[in-house]
Amino acid sequence: MDFDDEIIHHVKSSAFSEGSTKLETLILSNDDETVLNYLDKRSRVQNPGQAVTDYVRALFFILGRPAREDSSSRSAKLLMLLVTKYLTLFQSKKLPNDRKCIDCFDFFVQEMDALPKDLLPSITESLALNLEGIICPEDGYELQLLPRVLRFIMSTAEVRVPGQDGEETVSSGAEYAEFVLKRMLHAKWSKVTLTRMVSIMREMQLEKTQFEEFLNKIFSRMKGADPQDLPSLVYQLLLFASKGLHKKAVVEGIVRLFEVLSRVSDENRVRQRSGTKNCAEIMRQVEGTVLLHMNFAIKQDPSLGQELLSVIRNYHRPMTSFTVALLLSIARIQRFAEGSMGLLRTLVVRSHQDYKQARDCRWLPDAVRAQSLHTAKAVEQALLQAVQYSSFGRDHIIPSVVRIGFSLFESFEAGKMAFAADSVSFEGLVGSKELGIQVLQTAFEVHEMSRNEIIEQSKFRIISLKPQQSSPVIRLLDQLVQQYPHLLLEHAGRLKECLDYFTFLNSFTASSLIKAICPLFQMSRDLQNYTVLVLRKAMFGREEAARMAATRAIIDLIISEKQSPSNDSESFPSSSQASCSQQTKLPGPVGLNLFQELKGLLRRCLSQQSRVKETMYKGLVKLVLVDPSAAGAVFDLLWPHFLRFCIPQEDGGLQLNLGACVKFQNGIISLEEPLDYLLSCVHHLLVLQPQNKTGQQSEYSLPCFGFSLSQENEVGGFPAGESFANAFINLRKSLRSCKLEEYSLDKTQNFSLETPEGEKNVEQARVFLGILEVLMNAAVSDMKNATDANHADTKNEFRALLELYGSLEQSALRKQGGPRKGSTKPPSDSKGQTQEAGSHSNLSLKHGSIAAPPSSTQEKIPFLMTSNIAYLLDASLTLFNTDISSSQPTSQHRSQGTSRKQTIHHFKLASFALKTCLRHLKAFSTESLIEGESQDPFMALVFGDIKVLGGPLVQLMSLLKSTSSSTSTQEKTRNKENRSKKASDEAGDGLIHTAVLCMDMLCKLSFTKKCLSDVLEEMLSVSSSEGEAVDDMDIEMEDIDENESPESRLIHLFLWKKMRPLLVEFLLQTHFREFEVLSGTSLFLGGKLPSHLRKVHGTWADLTCRSTKVVHNGAARALATLAVYLCIPPLDLTIGQGMACELLKVTGSEERDAIDISDVYFIINTSTRSGIVTVLLQLAEATLVDLDWLISKLKVCPLAGNVEILDGDINKPRQGNVPRSVLEETLHSRVESLVRMLSLFTEMSLDSSPADHFLRVALRLYKLLAAMTKLCIAPKGYKQSVPSSKFQLLAEVTCRKFTAPLYNFVAVMQRDQQENSQAKGVVNKIKREGKIIPNLIFHMEDYEKYLIQLSKVTKVNLMRHAKRSTARDFKILDTSKKNKQDDSNQPNEANQSDAAVSGNESQLSEREEADGSQDIPSEANVVAEESKTDSDNDSGMKISMARKRKITSIVQDSDDE
Repeated sequence: MDFDDEIIHHVKSSAFSEGSTKLETLILSNDDETVLNYLDKRSRVQNPGQAVTDYVRALFFILGRPAREDSSSRSAKLLMLLVTKYLTLFQSKKLPNDRKCIDCFDFFVQEMDALPKDLLPSITESLALNLEGIICPEDGYELQLLPRVLRFIMSTAEVRVPGQDGEETVSSGAEYAEFVLKRMLHAKWSKVTLTRMVSIMREMQLEKTQFEEFLNKIFSRMKGADPQDLPSLVYQLLLFASKGLHKKAVVEGIVRLFEVLSRVSDENRVRQRSGTKNCAEIMRQVEGTVLLHMNFAIKQDPSLGQELLSVIRNYHRPMTSFTVALLLSIARIQRFAEGSMGLLRTLVVRSHQDYKQARDCRWLPDAVRAQSLHTAKAVEQALLQAVQYSSFGRDHIIPSVVRIGFSLFESFEAGKMAFAADSVSFEGLVGSKELGIQVLQTAFEVHEMSRNEIIEQSKFRIISLKPQQSSPVIRLLDQLVQQYPHLLLEHAGRLKECLDYFTFLNSFTASSLIKAICPLFQMSRDLQNYTVLVLRKAMFGREEAARMAATRAIIDLIISEKQSPSNDSESFPSSSQASCSQQTKLPGPVGLNLFQELKGLLRRCLSQQSRVKETMYKGLVKLVLVDPSAAGAVFDLLWPHFLRFCIPQEDGGLQLNLGACVKFQNGIISLEEPLDYLLSCVHHLLVLQPQNKTGQQSEYSLPCFGFSLSQENEVGGFPAGESFANAFINLRKSLRSCKLEEYSLDKTQNFSLETPEGEKNVEQARVFLGILEVLMNAAVSDMKNATDANHADTKNEFRALLELYGSLEQSALRKQGGPRKGSTKPPSDSKGQTQEAGSHSNLSLKHGSIAAPPSSTQEKIPFLMTSNIAYLLDASLTLFNTDISSSQPTSQHRSQGTSRKQTIHHFKLASFALKTCLRHLKAFSTESLIEGESQDPFMALVFGDIKVLGGPLVQLMSLLKSTSSSTSTQEKTRNKENRSKKASDEAGDGLIHTAVLCMDMLCKLSFTKKCLSDVLEEMLSVSSSEGEAVDDMDIEMEDIDENESPESRLIHLFLWKKMRPLLVEFLLQTHFREFEVLSGTSLFLGGKLPSHLRKVHGTWADLTCRSTKVVHNGAARALATLAVYLCIPPLDLTIGQGMACELLKVTGSEERDAIDISDVYFIINTSTRSGIVTVLLQLAEATLVDLDWLISKLKVCPLAGNVEILDGDINKPRQGNVPRSVLEETLHSRVESLVRMLSLFTEMSLDSSPADHFLRVALRLYKLLAAMTKLCIAPKGYKQSVPSSKFQLLAEVTCRKFTAPLYNFVAVMQRDQQENSQAKGVVNKIKREGKIIPNLIFHMEDYEKYLIQLSKVTKVNLMRHAKRSTARDFKILDTSKKNKQDDSNQPNEANQSDAAVSGNESQLSEREEADGSQDIPSEANVVAEESKTDSDNDSGMKISMARKRKITSIVQDSDDE
């Protein structure tokens, strides 16, 4: 038996324990080379793994005990040689990579304590030398020896390191271990080496820096690893993190790694067309597996979830789809559901808010705006991609996807996202509301399991939420119906459950719901029949809102049937019959089946409340617009009802039964019939279906509409239509020559709102005014298309109607003395045109008061169409031009009287046109919000294209302005003025104001409707009466860049050519109200311009402020606002500082007297100083808001000394990022300018209200200064940098020019309070300031505390210009005793003050050290200090302890605030 077989045999035999010493002697009797040669021999047998392992284990069993007893013995050294030999055989491929050989390494790890510790470097050298040779997947198992080997080496004082030439060197164990780790870090790792190193890393004992280096190496190599290996690597890292070591670093590294991989995958997918799709899908599958690993690890160790949320919350890079999916994944864990959902919603909302803030903040670098836009787009794209990729092994996140989609609706309604992102798309962003719709729509398409939850949540939110909150849900439902109708039909049961609540929903919510699901009716008879049953039930309900919603829904239902394609000639079964669920597609419309079936419900609407009738009348017009063939049936429906209120006379005329329109019963006045709406409906129907062309098809019934008139309708429908046409003509003839006495509406009637009779007369007058508007609309339409023969007759008719309208308006509505009692709507801007806030409504008379009308959201639609209003404006313009050209001196008194009458009539026409235009624009904005942004045919008919109003408005306003100017000039030379002429002049001033209001609303409304360019182009296309050829105009036009957007070019030209001359003329003619409105319009339009164009208009406004004297407070405030807000930073604060300097001269101070007017800015004088103060303080507040936002961004911006987890291109700054130093310098410069401007207010003598406003601004400023200073102090672990020169200058300016004077300002305020303690309102003022001043003092000292801390860590004296605060807001000043002591103590105090100043300069460093060691004083210290101060200065004054406790509690409360 050979030596090796004998050893193995004895070890396995039972006699091993008795002969172990003999075997040890036998082994040691051979030399080391002989013992090791048997390893080579056994490695060449048939089963080498088993043979070598048995031999190695036998030797360890025999020599292990003596080796442990004496590590320097020959047994220990032989075992070391044995391990080294085994490593050599394994690394040279002489031993197979089977389970036996791999288990042998585990055996070595267990028996490692038997090896001499000073010789262990021979193992590490072998491992390190072979590290780069690990390539094949079967290699690298020997690396599992490394953790325990290094642990023993670190615990050994000295080790012997073998050299290449065979010599050994002695080294410290810790130093050698660190050397080995560095060698491994600098070696090239293969993919196999990476896997092996990650698996053993959790067993290695590393210091923090070493761990960060290894982790950095691992993540950098994981970027090039195979995607299939990533889940296992991440799992090993999570196992390591679960041990409680470096959790944050591991989680952050995983997030950043997949951020890079996801971005690279998306770029490759875009760049390549073939072969990339499979790679991208594999990457998505890998991410799904990693998400499951992360989810499981967080369930086992919740602290990992906390670290993950913290990492993502402080993440300063754009989010990726993996980050979003990770948040959605951990949201499935109940413990982190709220936190992860709230964080994801916050990230989306905050990205939009940051972009809006950066876009509106004019002093930030352009790169910040670009970066904010890029971040917002990245967040939206990441969320949508996470939903799209959720089909790749991420089914567990689907409930979270549905939840975040609906959660985005809530964030939109929270109020902070109610900006252009959700109403008007900007720069490619969709906004939170649209983003939520897209998320849910994608989830509905991709995942079948999400559909039930989406429909159920939609149903619940439609039923339970307010109309504004449920509107995006209904919009989502509408889009789902349009794109996936068959899938929606599978959930018809839930839609029916939602319809069951129809009568309890808001009117517009209910009608919008029906309109959204209308396309499904063509595919499901059962759903349509069920809807009709619901509508029938609602029509017989008690609630007026439910009836209105049912009326709208019925009209939409009929229109939906008309718009559906015709596929079958089969007709519907009766919708009133109960039917089973049928999913087959319904046949197309045949004749008027559904209309005829629902005609009974429409006829019932004619007996409902007036608002229900108004809704039906508008709906019928909409129906005829969509389907002209329905006109005959509509005429038949309305004719009997029409005859109840329009009674034919024997002479062929028509008498209006206004008494039947208004009913008074049981003390309640109600409107029975909105006759004006009925006549408006009839007029629109007659225009759409002219009745004088019997037998001819209307252009609205052409085949392009998909409808044609049947023979039955031609025969049975036209008689009612012809009757309506004749009746309408007769009505126009009757009212043309009627008098108000015929309808009991003349001046002799009672129109007092205090009596039932007067209230009834007022309601009848309002109805009659609406009827006159309808007839005037018809007359204007005829005038536009009339021939020369008929034009004069139609013109006379319109003039008669206008006179009747004016007389009734003057006699009835003006006697009311304003709007109805209790009305929430303010009076109309025009004197003679008072309209209701809503439609005709019920009025209750109880105890002499009138109930308020319904909500103003339901604005009454004007009866004149946009094109007709524009025609009236053009006609007024023509008449005024005629008056001006014919106004020549004449001696004939009769000619003068005729001319004045014509002028008065022209003013009446212009007044009516402008007031109607203003009401028309207001109604358009309100009605568009109610009806939504969809293309409503009725809205298109009534409102049309609003841009046609622009040109006439500009021309008329320019003409009225010039007329007013000439009139005011003539007044100076005229001793006596005719009474009628004076009235016309006053009317002209009112017309200017109305025209200005119209232009302001037109510009803002056109911007909302995305047609601002068209409106401005229309306004610029007309020329003013004074001409526009100005020499310097062409010079200013050179500022427009060729690459400028068309809208910016038009805005600039409009402001220059139109607005500037008007603003100047309004100032010269003292039209201050008009100037305020027009300056607001200029500010609105100027805010849409780029910086270089905005600067042109801001400079002009600044020059106007310097050269024009204005004594009107509102006009001065408006002009100053234009100057400071249109100028680009830093010029805005520079101008503000200049105005504040001149304002100081006008307001005066303690040292100087006030002057009447500034010699630099003529708008600043004693009459306008309060307005200028308000403008400057509002500018400061707006600047502070922007500065607060920038500081919040700097808090999450990485510092210069930040150590990144990942290396390589991951750590490189992203392109377009703004360095932190640039942002800080911009911030410090801006704050310095603001401090310089506000420092001038500390010397002013301000009244109570401006002073309080200034103190609040100062309080916010010191909070911001403290936050800025705190940011300059480097956190622990970061290198402290020296404050920049900008910051040092800011600290100097603040301490010298603001802090010290502010203490004096507060002291003067308190002195004035004590002197005027008996004045009215002083007690409330003291209480108010008792809350502001302690808080202000605290934050001033808090700012100085951070300055002291920063001075200590940077060795830069930032407090050298500071003055120790001595004033306290709660010190009681006894002015009666104090004044006597001031004279005697003045020399003493002066000397003491000089000594104190010299002492402050010589002992500055000692004071700073003392201040630095002091925190915020406690209550006891404050009381003690103040007691000492009061006893020194006011010995005769004693403060009660109760008062002290109250004051100190105020200081403490301010800290909490």
